[in-house]
Amino acid sequence: MRKHVAWLCCVFLVSLTACAKRAVVTGQDASEEVAIQKADEQGNVETQQDIAPATVWAAQQHYPFEQLFGYQAFPARAQDFPVYIKDPWASILRAEQSTPCLPSCLSPADAPHWHYLADKAPTMDELTLLRTVNAFFNKFPYVSDMENYGMDDYWPTLADFFSRRSGDCKAYAFAKYFALRALGMPDDKLRIVLLMHIPTRKANHAVLAVDTARGVFILDSHTRPIDLILPQEKFSLQFIPFFMFNEKGRWTFRQDLRNQRKSADRQIPISALTFTGAS
Repeated sequence: MRKHVAWLCCVFLVSLTACAKRAVVTGQDASEEVAIQKADEQGNVETQQDIAPATVWAAQQHYPFEQLFGYQAFPARAQDFPVYIKDPWASILRAEQSTPCLPSCLSPADAPHWHYLADKAPTMDELTLLRTVNAFFNKFPYVSDMENYGMDDYWPTLADFFSRRSGDCKAYAFAKYFALRALGMPDDKLRIVLLMHIPTRKANHAVLAVDTARGVFILDSHTRPIDLILPQEKFSLQFIPFFMFNEKGRWTFRQDLRNQRKSADRQIPISALTFTGAS
């Protein structure tokens, strides 16, 4: 009888211990739920990161240029970014930062149009501003570097563009970049992109890519009507991006992610391309 009573007591104590443990675990789960709910209500991202860092981090990231034209973009290593791009771009930046061109370098014919644009810019939505800037510059005639500067490939400053009131695709892209910067657009929303033309296998075109609330749009010197801007998804499949840069960064492209392209196009060694001029 005594053995039976002792056995029952042991069973009771084991059951009581298990219940206590479950209560502790349940209380911890409830505390975590309260912490998450409180973080949601207060916008406390730090608390959420402690509980579920991967989910919160993924929700906060925004990489508008990571897959431009269907190609994967990566920060360029020093050996990937050639001096024939790095040096002239650095020279253009120094010129623009030391003496900003707009509006002082404008001709009497262009100044009124620019001042009108600058006055209206704060009231425009993003896409209207991009269309207006695209039209402002695309009205100037295309002239090759050879005709303007006597060389195959010249990287013009904004002052160069306005002094000749013409230029090639690089000149348009640079001019639109600095115009939008002058109008208050941050540099992290802007990228100059160098492209290779697939049919000719020539790396000879440049455009400006702009991040907007409706996605990345392309400002191209070739588009008609002159104010036309294209979402990157509708930009010509005849081009492959190979370098991209702005004031603070530089990127290269290594992988084609679009199934529409032929396998031969995907195998082009982008890192080996050189910029041979501009169209």
